[in-house]
Amino acid sequence: MNEFLLTLFRLEERARAFFITTIANVVLAIGLTVILVVGAGEGARGLLIGSYGSGALVVAALLVIHRKRLSLRFESTLLRRLMRFGLPTMPAELSLYGLNFVDRIIIVHAAGLPEAGLYSIAVKFAQGVNVLVRGFQLAWPPLAYSIREDDEARRVYATVVTLFVAGCAFVVTGMWLLSRWLVRALVAPEFFGSYKVIGLLATAATLYALYMVLVVILGRTGRTEFNFPATGAALVANIALNLVLVPPLGIVGAGIALVASYIVVLALMYVFTQRLFPVPYEWGRLLRVLTVSTVLVGLGELLLPTEGFSGLVLRLLFALAYPFALLTTGFFTQGERRWLARLRHPADVLASLQALRPAAAGVDGSVSETYEVEQMDEDSRL
Repeated sequence: MNEFLLTLFRLEERARAFFITTIANVVLAIGLTVILVVGAGEGARGLLIGSYGSGALVVAALLVIHRKRLSLRFESTLLRRLMRFGLPTMPAELSLYGLNFVDRIIIVHAAGLPEAGLYSIAVKFAQGVNVLVRGFQLAWPPLAYSIREDDEARRVYATVVTLFVAGCAFVVTGMWLLSRWLVRALVAPEFFGSYKVIGLLATAATLYALYMVLVVILGRTGRTEFNFPATGAALVANIALNLVLVPPLGIVGAGIALVASYIVVLALMYVFTQRLFPVPYEWGRLLRVLTVSTVLVGLGELLLPTEGFSGLVLRLLFALAYPFALLTTGFFTQGERRWLARLRHPADVLASLQALRPAAAGVDGSVSETYEVEQMDEDSRL
């Protein structure tokens, strides 16, 4: 319910309201949890009550805020449209859900509970890339669906994919090179071995985000039934690869299997989406990103110290060299170079951002949403 009600803010492009509500939810959850767990000594029960109790309060507040948008009126035409679009995605979601736990089941049986614990810790660290991924996932669908003209949509989709991959690769490169120090700083020594798979899992998180890009492109065509063949094949590949790789390689084998599974998803989704809605991806620029990131990580792992202050500094410098390496290889366009040059004058950048005004919401309530849905269907057939 919270996700649904927050989505209304996204559809209306009310970024400030979305941000304030999200932060308020987090602050409220932390406050209640501390009071219940630390103050009242409720333990795990306090953790759950704090999380769900704060969520319930936020949902109640959002129901009041959105009361003019919500009703109990039943519209069969809109329901059929929603079911036709949404139901085929459920098997795909179940397949992706399976990807999130089947590897740990295999690790437990093939390598033991200690290895499964290390893998779970590495998953938590790898979620650092989700700071970027989550923000992108929230912003991308409203933007992607708001572009009505197909040629413009193709151009924007290609550019967004390129820049998003470049940004994620920066984070992944840093996490891969600095994983040892991240683990040393935040976990007990007996869990240090979890560093070995952090880079792979961060890469997998980025690949999952790219899958979400292709899901939106597929959704633009209304052919959501193609999701499940891609995710189903990935789940089968994940199980098979884990069974083969985990016994000899442990959690590293599970990380490799997860990356390979998401590559399967992306390959199949690329085939499906290109048949239905071709997008001219910037393969040359994407190759530069992959090459720079791979070279920096490879050289860092081969040549740089794996412990000590000097190792930390050298690896940090390697990670920070990523954007300069992209600049040297000619990754950035002339327009992007001009924008980067403006960063030397923060006041001008801030002024230009303040000059931006949010666009009007796509649905303003003046016409029936059922009518708008039917009109969009009619437009897509023209």
